[in-house]
Amino acid sequence: MPTIKEDIVTFSDMIVKGFASDKLNLDYTLSSFKDIDTFYDRHSKNGQRVEGGKFSKNLGQILFALGGYIGETIIKIVPGTVWETDESDP
Repeated sequence: MPTIKEDIVTFSDMIVKGFASDKLNLDYTLSSFKDIDTFYDRHSKNGQRVEGGKFSKNLGQILFALGGYIGETIIKIVPGTVWETDESDP
């Protein structure tokens, strides 16, 4: 079973590929956060999922992947930052 850190990397890479299919570029830079905002605008309205949008399926996995991507981006940009996880927390 993979660790949380391994899942973060896997899902982060997966969301990069998923965004590419939506013509959005996640490249582990702060400017790519604008594309995350665009994604939210496309697939939600007034804080709610749009029927048939990307948030209508696998919402938990998508949010985990986005959180992982944002964290990985910050780690790449800010020297000395690392993930701190607790593998014993269910």
